[in-house]
Amino acid sequence: MELALFSYRRGSSPLHKAPAFLKMIFLFALNFFVFWESPRTAALRCALAFLASAALFFLSGANWKGLLKLRFVFYIGLMVFALKIIGSPAASWAESAAYALLYTARFFVSALAAQCVFETTTMLQMQEALRLPLVVTLAINFIPQIFSEWQKIKLAARSRTSARRRKSLFGAASIALFEMQALLFVMLEKAETKRKALENRRQAAAPVPDQNFLERTKNKVIHGGKIKKSEALKIYNWPNLDELKSAAFQITQKRAAKKISACALINAKQGKCSEDCKYCAQSAHWNSSCQTKEMIEVSAALKIASQAVENGAERICVITSGRDLNGKDFEKALQIIRAIKEKFGGRLKVCASLGLLDTKRLLAVKEAGASRAANNLETSEKYFPKICSTHTYRQKRRVVKSIKKCGLELCSGCIIGMGESVRDRIDAAFAFRKIGADSIPVNVLSPVKGTPFESLPPLADEDFYRTIAMLRFVNPKSQIRLAAGRKNFSDNGKEALLSGAKAFVTGGLLTLSGTEENSDLKMIEELEARFSCK
Repeated sequence: MELALFSYRRGSSPLHKAPAFLKMIFLFALNFFVFWESPRTAALRCALAFLASAALFFLSGANWKGLLKLRFVFYIGLMVFALKIIGSPAASWAESAAYALLYTARFFVSALAAQCVFETTTMLQMQEALRLPLVVTLAINFIPQIFSEWQKIKLAARSRTSARRRKSLFGAASIALFEMQALLFVMLEKAETKRKALENRRQAAAPVPDQNFLERTKNKVIHGGKIKKSEALKIYNWPNLDELKSAAFQITQKRAAKKISACALINAKQGKCSEDCKYCAQSAHWNSSCQTKEMIEVSAALKIASQAVENGAERICVITSGRDLNGKDFEKALQIIRAIKEKFGGRLKVCASLGLLDTKRLLAVKEAGASRAANNLETSEKYFPKICSTHTYRQKRRVVKSIKKCGLELCSGCIIGMGESVRDRIDAAFAFRKIGADSIPVNVLSPVKGTPFESLPPLADEDFYRTIAMLRFVNPKSQIRLAAGRKNFSDNGKEALLSGAKAFVTGGLLTLSGTEENSDLKMIEELEARFSCK
């Protein structure tokens, strides 16, 4: 017991954590007041326990694992010491050594039983491979052993005088505790050994990564094949990011449109939105700093369109806030579309993002001169309820289907960095493929103060590039367009345009500042040369 008290440093009780001198005071009081030892004997026993513990820890490198390595050297000697000095001083050293050998044999039997339990657990490949063997071994070895030692204590109590009974009781209890402590040390070592063995076995059994998977999948997509969700997950998690970006870039060269597409925005109506999208500053549900602006005049819209043409944009999108546009505001939106088409003709294509429009209004937009309509799915169907509750993913999907039925090109994209998982991004990518999205704008969340998502951490650059590359593998012919959040990257999104994207939104955005058109023109000139090299 004394040795356990001094040597078992990993214990969690306050007694085990106490300094050595406090332990010695406790042991002295225990021997003097409980076991009725003389002060001289109690002090001697405390000193011997302390010296034995100190010697063990000095020779074992002052840690319990080192102590395990020395257990075979010290076990018999300490057992003899416990039997002779503490247990039965009247017995000879030969008798003490015989009993020590007997207890050592029992100890090895217990250790063998523990090993058998661990081996069985390893063969069964159990998840609780470390906890269950400890519990089972304790039950198999400790409980019968405790009963056995208790029987010895009872026999000693009946057959000895009161003076010798104390020593006999203390000796039997000390031997039992000492033996069980030694068994526990072995079990801990076995647990550590088996844990490492299981880890090594699992690593060896893990499938070796297919080094040719990326190249093979890239060639399949280039030649018109489609990938599965399981393949998309492997692509997203490809270890070498540079290889992934290069493969996506090669698919873009072969399958996407030849020119880099730049699209400008007309923020035709802002604020007072009835929807509760948690990322949006325009929602009336949140207390953001977004200012309300009524429907823009036709002349102001034409001025923005003229600037877009000068800055190299080939497309402009008329965007309004709210669930859907109707009444006089809808009629004014049609006037803006007509005016742009009349002034710029084929130089500037028009897109309309006017909310959850029905088929009748979508046809009116097409007749006014728009070639494309936009409605973002935002994220996966599974994650969508966590970002909005005032309309459903199904309603959005119904609108995008109507857009295609009306003969309009479809622009439908996503926002990443809203707390969604990688699988949510992959599900969204496959949803875009299913609905036949011609343009997929990728927005990176810019948390706005006053919205529920204001405290979300920024998206890592690597996650952004991996998402762009994965989208290109899934949607090889679509215009993967960099939208909101592009200016947060030091290179203005240039690296993303070499990782699978081939379109971007230029100029001002909705409630956030955009990029400078002059820098975008220079970037287009630089990248066009890269894309032309096949």
